[in-house]
Order: sequence, then C-alpha cells, then structure tokens
Amino acid sequence: YFVPVDRIRDLCLDKEEKICFVNLDQNVICRASEDVGGEIIWKMPETWKRLNGLAKRNAALRYVTAHQGPNEDDNGIVYDLIEEKIVCRGLSHPNSPFWFDNKLWVLEGGKGRIGYVNLHNGEFKEKAWLPGYVRGISNVRDKYLVVACSRDRKQQAFADLPLGQIIKDKMAIPTCGVFFFDLVNFDIVESLTIMPPIHEWYDCSIINGILRPRLLELGDESNMRKYKIDYGEYANDDWYF
Repeated sequence: YFVPVDRIRDLCLDKEEKICFVNLDQNVICRASEDVGGEIIWKMPETWKRLNGLAKRNAALRYVTAHQGPNEDDNGIVYDLIEEKIVCRGLSHPNSPFWFDNKLWVLEGGKGRIGYVNLHNGEFKEKAWLPGYVRGISNVRDKYLVVACSRDRKQQAFADLPLGQIIKDKMAIPTCGVFFFDLVNFDIVESLTIMPPIHEWYDCSIINGILRPRLLELGDESNMRKYKIDYGEYANDDWYF
C-alpha cells in the first residue's frame, strides 16, 4: 500500500535511530525501513476516531494525541504508549505532543492553548494562548518554547471551532506565524508573522547552531509523493481498508 507523503505526520527517531511517523490514512505509527517505505509498529484502538500526533521521551516513543469520539471539540486525548493508558482527556484538537523541560507539552489547536499535561492528575495546565490554530512546537537551547500558529484555511475565523468564539471574545486577529516564549513568564520575546496567501504552518523544528539549513540530494520529486507501507502482522485486518 502506498500512502501519500502529505498524509505523514510527526516524524521522530526511536531507540534504534530509525525514523517513525504517524500515517493519517490508516491511523497507525510506522517505522521507516530500507526494504519498503515503512512498517506498521502500532495501531490505535478501533474505538478511536483519529490519530494525529507522536512524541518520544528519553529516546523511546511514548505519547500520541488522538480523538476518541466524533465531536473533536472535547474528545481529544493524550495516550501513553508504554503504560497503555490515557493521561489527559477532554481536549479540543490536541496535537504536537513534545517532551521538554521534564514536561509533556501539548498544543490544543481547537482553543489556541499552549500548555503541558500534569501526569499525576491528567490536568492540562495552560501557559499561553495564541490567536490561531496552534500546531508545531520546538525549543531553543532549553530557554525558549517555539510554537507555530495558523489562520483558518476556510477564511471563516474558525467558526466551526471553540477557537472562533474565543478569538471573538478577546477581539483578537487570527495570525499565521511562529512565536518564541520565554520559559519564566511565558512572554513572547520574538515572533515571525507570515502574510497571505500563506495561511497555515504545520510544524517547526529548531536546529541549534545552524544559520542556514537546507535539504540536499532529494532526487526526483516523484519519489516524495508516495510512501510504501508494509502491513506485516496487520495485513489481513479489514479495519485498514
């Protein structure tokens, strides 16, 4: 089975330094391999609706974000892959889980909230807010948290999300860009705003010590459009088709 590259999300390295990612088409986690594009290593429970985020902790794949029910406004969860339990629930469009500063950071896209999960009681602790769909997180030298933010692709001021009413109540203007927060007061110390026609920013990654990063030897563009997936032990599972 070939999955389009634009259906791949949240790449990270596992303990063996192999690339793993979320396959949105089948709601599974795959590991890149040389023989095929990728092999499935974990699938979400059939009662869930959508898998969209993946994070590691101490070199091991550890957390995913997903939705348990049809209403994505309040059925978002964060799940611990190792302990096999939900560590936070009741979120609106959670995504971009990120282990940093001994905390599990999560972005709540449906409300524009930036925060972390209290792993002792499952509470989401909000630390900041942005006027847009927050998605994409990184850090700079353990001093700053970097968060990406998007405008509504439908140009309707997020009318179909709780974020729409929040922006209206705050009399804010939806923004697309990347924002740098200090970890002391969570003030915005730097930002980069992206103007139309670009409205969305999916992810961000800070490469410390590099001034001008670039991609080399990508080969023919057609090689980047599809990714072959090996279903392995799940090959006969009708749930995938």
